[in-house]
Amino acid sequence: MEKQKVEFDRLMQEQIRKAKEESLSAAQREAQSMKETEMDKYKLLMDQKKHLEEQLAKERTKNNVKSKEEMDADKFRKIEERMKEEIQRLKREIERVHKTWEKKFAILQQSLHALKDESYLRQTLQRQSAALHHAAVSYSVDTPVGIIPSSKSSPMKRPLPEITKFKAGNPGAGTAGPDFLSYTVSAPSGRGTAMFSVEENQIMSELDKDDLPTDILPLPDPPSRKPPSRCSNEGRPDSRGKVVVVPHVTA
Repeated sequence: MEKQKVEFDRLMQEQIRKAKEESLSAAQREAQSMKETEMDKYKLLMDQKKHLEEQLAKERTKNNVKSKEEMDADKFRKIEERMKEEIQRLKREIERVHKTWEKKFAILQQSLHALKDESYLRQTLQRQSAALHHAAVSYSVDTPVGIIPSSKSSPMKRPLPEITKFKAGNPGAGTAGPDFLSYTVSAPSGRGTAMFSVEENQIMSELDKDDLPTDILPLPDPPSRKPPSRCSNEGRPDSRGKVVVVPHVTA
């Protein structure tokens, strides 16, 4: 009995050892399989991670390139807008400068025409010499031209007194002129002489009688006459003396 019991214990322990070994080997195999599975999963995950990282890197590169292109496009767009504004400003400046130069050219052209006109007038006035020749004042005697009608109603008209005209060489003696006395005043001529000045065209006044030459007698005062009657006017023509002033200007 004791041998059987010892044998049985030995068998039991051997079975237990075998079971433990089998369970341990099974556990090891399972652990190894699990480890291999985990390793495979880890490799797969690492591969996926690597692939994802590559894709992410590619996406980042694309995004960076795209963002850089967008930034460059925005930058170029802003530069283009600034250049367009600068072009418009320069165009306005050019138009303003053109208008300014057109005005200046017009003013210079007008000034040039004015200078040419003034130069022409100066040359013309320098070439011309103003001269006043033969300004004569004559009094003629009122003598009848035709037959005087005898009418009692018309009073006798006294003619102008005869004006004695002396020669320049002999002022004391001379003969009376036939019917009038002529006095000629000549104005100086040449460069610098004003044309049609007041002194040259003015009739002698009372104060100018003192400046007459000594060889010429002063003009007598015109006689006072009554207005002629209607019969006298119809009977004879009017032959009263007239004052003639003839200014003659030569250039």
